This record gives sequence, structure tokens and C-alpha cells, in this order.
Amino acid sequence: MKKIIIILSVLAAFSLAGILDAKQGNQEEKPQYHVIRLFDDELQPSTSTISRGTLLIWVNEAPETVDIQFSNADIATRKVPCAGFESLCLVQTGEFDYVVSKGLSKVQGTIIVE
Repeated sequence: MKKIIIILSVLAAFSLAGILDAKQGNQEEKPQYHVIRLFDDELQPSTSTISRGTLLIWVNEAPETVDIQFSNADIATRKVPCAGFESLCLVQTGEFDYVVSKGLSKVQGTIIVE
């Protein structure tokens, strides 16, 4: 139930941002975001290709807190609680590798920013 509430809260926030943008006359530009779902031993998707400035949102659907650590970028490790989410906006182009870990389990992911 917590997962559904968190996901709905995130989606509501982005919907509201789109409504506010439209009221300000910026109907052509909508907020860009990309959701990555974290499971016990899987990322969906494991490789993501995004545009510069796109907001990445990791949603933790694993039963415990996970860590997200980038291996080739100077980005601080992020802790994502069970049924929680973490976000990041990348503006530099390139390929960014990261590892999601919980306990001894690790899953690798890649973000490609064009």
C-alpha cells in the first residue's frame, strides 16, 4: 500500500508541475522525467537513455533500504528506503554506471545522457 501511495505522490507532483507550467504559458515544454524501478535483484530498466536535464526517479520496490552508488561520476551515494524514492537530474552528457546494493546483493545499471 505504501508503494502505491508513494508512486501516486510522485506522479501527482509531476502532473501539478505540468499544470503550473501550462498556466504560465509554457505549454510546449513539459517536465521530463524517467522512472527506474528497483526490485530485489533487478532494475527496470537496467539501461536508460535520457536527454540532458531529465529528472531520474528511482522507486524502491525492494523490501529493504538500498544504496545507489555511481562508479564513474562524482555523485554522492544515495540511500533509498523501502517504498521510497530518490531523484537526480543529470545535465552532463555521457554514460554513467551505477550499482544498486542491499546487503551482499548488487545490481548494475547505466544511464546514457544525450
